Amino acid sequence: MDNAHLAAYDPDQQGEYYVIDTTIDPTKTANIPAMNGRQGDTMRRVPLAITDDDQPHDMTNSTIELRGQDASGVVKISDITLNWVSREGGLLVFGIPAPFYKNVGQYQHAYFVISDKDGQGNTTSTSTVNVNFYVAENGIDVSDVDSTIYISSVDRMLQTAKDRIEAVKIAGENASAIVKGYQDSIKSGDFPAKDDDNMWTGHNSFKAVTIDSLDNAQLSAVSNNVTTAQATANSASLQAVSNSVSISNHADSIAANSTAVSSVNDRLGIDETNASTVSTAVSNHTESISSLSNAVDNMPDDLTDSLNAVSNSVTTLSHSVSSLSNSVTVSLTNMSIAVENASDMTQSVNDINQSVVAMNKQLSDVSDTADTASNHINTLFSAVTALVNTVNQNIDNKKIDGNDIQAPML
Repeated sequence: MDNAHLAAYDPDQQGEYYVIDTTIDPTKTANIPAMNGRQGDTMRRVPLAITDDDQPHDMTNSTIELRGQDASGVVKISDITLNWVSREGGLLVFGIPAPFYKNVGQYQHAYFVISDKDGQGNTTSTSTVNVNFYVAENGIDVSDVDSTIYISSVDRMLQTAKDRIEAVKIAGENASAIVKGYQDSIKSGDFPAKDDDNMWTGHNSFKAVTIDSLDNAQLSAVSNNVTTAQATANSASLQAVSNSVSISNHADSIAANSTAVSSVNDRLGIDETNASTVSTAVSNHTESISSLSNAVDNMPDDLTDSLNAVSNSVTTLSHSVSSLSNSVTVSLTNMSIAVENASDMTQSVNDINQSVVAMNKQLSDVSDTADTASNHINTLFSAVTALVNTVNQNIDNKKIDGNDIQAPML
């Protein structure tokens, strides 16, 4: 139905904004003076306030489009929004382009289409509001008569296509120039060729390189340095092995010295035991001599028993002296072995040598004691000799019977 058969009305205004109510009766059409124009107008600005029964229409996910059929019956469509003043408040400034103002006269039919969409872009509802406006004649300038359908979105696509074609044309010309430049550079030898000898003088980066033969002075120097370092490392490794063997040998020597020291300690222990044995023997000899002396001093009238006791004492003393001599010989032999072992030890055995010297002194003291015992024995022999002489004199004087006397065992 064209506007001539619709009831025209003047919409309310919110300041400069014309109120377009989506709930208005479709048999009515709104007179919007801001949409009226003259031939040659290029972009009419129309402030609009979209409402739903006097409530602001949220245009956040909505679009608005003007569709019309001018006085000559040519279809015009525009979806140009010059300014979204408030999408939530439904306030915007709509733009009507020049193609709408080609043919003079009242628009036969025109209306706004408001389409609401969801988050995925699917249209959920569509509302239309009829509007009424006209195009006045330009009496001064000569205007051409338009008989071409105009759709702003299609016009934008056509313009975009033209721009892209122009861009492609320019890009093609640029590519042609670049290719020609590469060709000229290749001909002049500026680019490396596969089978030619190429020289690279700048800094170049390669992600992966496979080289069959490489000649470079710096790399050769590095290779020589690596070879030298490897030889040095091998020599150091051999020296480390040699040092390890030497350390192992020293460890064995130290272990052997430790064993020798332990052996010396054992022998010193034996020597101490033998010295103790000698001391005990000397003590026993001293006791025996003392017993013999007491026996001589307390000799009873029965001279036979006394002589028997003297003989037994002398025999015991002889055995003791023999044992003492053997003990001293063993001690001296052990000391000789200890001295020989100690002479082969390192400086760490010096303390043991000092102990050996102290032991030698102790053995010297033992030897002195043995000498003293020997002197006592000599004295005892002298006493025994004197006793024997006395006995012989008594026999000669017939004071005792010689058959009753047993010869002393020396």
